[in-house]
Amino acid sequence: MLPICVGAAVRLQALLTADDKGYEAELELGTTTDTLDATGGVVTEDRDGAAAVTVEALERALAGFRGAQQQVPPMFSAIKQQGRRLYHVARAGEVVEREPRPIVVHRLELLEAPLPRARLAIECSKGTYVRSLIDDLGRALGCGAHLTDLRRTRSGTFGLEHAVPLDGLTRLSAAAHLIPNAQALGLRSVRITDDLLPAVWNAHSQQLEPVCAELPEGELFQMVDGTGALIAVVRRQPDRLRFERVFKP
Repeated sequence: MLPICVGAAVRLQALLTADDKGYEAELELGTTTDTLDATGGVVTEDRDGAAAVTVEALERALAGFRGAQQQVPPMFSAIKQQGRRLYHVARAGEVVEREPRPIVVHRLELLEAPLPRARLAIECSKGTYVRSLIDDLGRALGCGAHLTDLRRTRSGTFGLEHAVPLDGLTRLSAAAHLIPNAQALGLRSVRITDDLLPAVWNAHSQQLEPVCAELPEGELFQMVDGTGALIAVVRRQPDRLRFERVFKP
């Protein structure tokens, strides 16, 4: 599933994509590829090693990949290094050192295990490469593994229950599924009276401080008008309010 922003909501895209993600992933033990998934060329094969892996061993290995950790991004990724996309470097046949990045795996659960294949449920932070997670899992098991299928089941507050198939989608049917901006972010709301609306539109922090005084420092929240419509996304800082997005009429 992929949230799609239209109209003024396009300005919320970066905030929506920064949220945690959920996936269902399928893997195959015993084979590694250069792309870490089924689209790549085979690098190693260890069928005997894969056949020796039990469900219990797989469960133990999964436990080691839950929580905060460092992950090296794959060569076939859009990350830039020295001004070049890594996938361009990889397609040129080069391999370069990549700096590990912090990620958090909140959930890593075995759903099915018709070994040497398995299906996992994953909840993780933004920037987590599931392909790399599967590759690292295969290394931990000693036989290698690669990703065979991936389905995103959640992006931030949006789950499959919000998803609409693209096939047959029309302008009229799409409009019926639009989610108001104020509901999309899932942030705490502060209602702003009409007399303070100009202060929001002009980002006058001092005038608005009294209505936000009870919010904790560092919190990202949203301001809505009397109708409940989103008018600003704001972060409370120690000395002022920082206006991340302001929506003027």
